[in-house]
Amino acid sequence: MIWESGPWRHELAQVADRLEKRRTQRRWTQQTSFLVERDVMVSAYAVRKLHEARKVSEKVATSPIPVQRHQLIGQTPDILRTDDLGAYDFEDVTTTTLTLRELCNQFIHSYVFVLAAGDDGSALDGVFVASDRERRRAVYWVGLADLIEAFRRVAYEDIVHVEFRMNERGERELYDMAGVDVRHQELPWSSADDDLQESPR
Repeated sequence: MIWESGPWRHELAQVADRLEKRRTQRRWTQQTSFLVERDVMVSAYAVRKLHEARKVSEKVATSPIPVQRHQLIGQTPDILRTDDLGAYDFEDVTTTTLTLRELCNQFIHSYVFVLAAGDDGSALDGVFVASDRERRRAVYWVGLADLIEAFRRVAYEDIVHVEFRMNERGERELYDMAGVDVRHQELPWSSADDDLQESPR
């Protein structure tokens, strides 16, 4: 259970900044792909843990993220073909939304995870993802800009109201919560802090 959310929010903000730079990066290596996948996977898990710890409001957790859904039309990707996007229909695209919580679960349980370049084949533009269950039905594409904004929404949310109530078992349950976006304010973790600084890569 996460008690102090500051360091986690700080890291989410750092990840968002790193992903922002990837949008214009032209030189890609296997290490670059690993770093992006690591950042997205760890951040998705952090968002879910923060939500479970009641550090993220329902408004943010259920905020809609635009995605493109491609139906499965071929053989379901398996352990030897986890990046086989040819099994999905790219001629008939469905534009829909997933909540932030749903999208994070797709990443956490991802069976298909493929980075996607822009139309000119250069910088990172988005990610194709499907969980171990969803891969049998479809794969989702989420734009990098939307993913960055989602991570920042969590990083810069300040919970200003929390109300718990006792249930019939004598356990506290969340009754109400409210948060505000403080991304334009000076935050405790936004100043230099040796313990939170990323080591040079």
